[in-house]
Amino acid sequence: MNKRIILIVFLLTNLFGFTQNEGNDLIGNWQTNDKIYLIKIFKENNQYQATIYSIKGKIVEKKKNNIWDLKFNPDKKIWENGKLQLPDMKHSVDCQIKMSNKNEAIILGYHGIKFLGKERKMKRINE
Repeated sequence: MNKRIILIVFLLTNLFGFTQNEGNDLIGNWQTNDKIYLIKIFKENNQYQATIYSIKGKIVEKKKNNIWDLKFNPDKKIWENGKLQLPDMKHSVDCQIKMSNKNEAIILGYHGIKFLGKERKMKRINE
């Protein structure tokens, strides 16, 4: 009986650790496919945030979080329930990110209805 309990606790601990690592796959530097934005994604307070640090090759002086409050959903394998505000936007929109593979992701920004949202693809860069 004790061996079963120990085994169950061990398996649950490993499962939780795997999910956390999978969520952290998004962390790093990214470039949109149109080469307009360079984005740094990081984790803070169990949520994923992002800052645009370069626009069209020019370094952004006043850095702020352009994406915030993203949470990883391990069942859907997406980061969801976040907010997005690009520098030229006057208000924020809902946001989610899905990775195609370890080096490619798609950001979706939308106003309530995902189907009507706008996607932007991005690739991981080494900086």
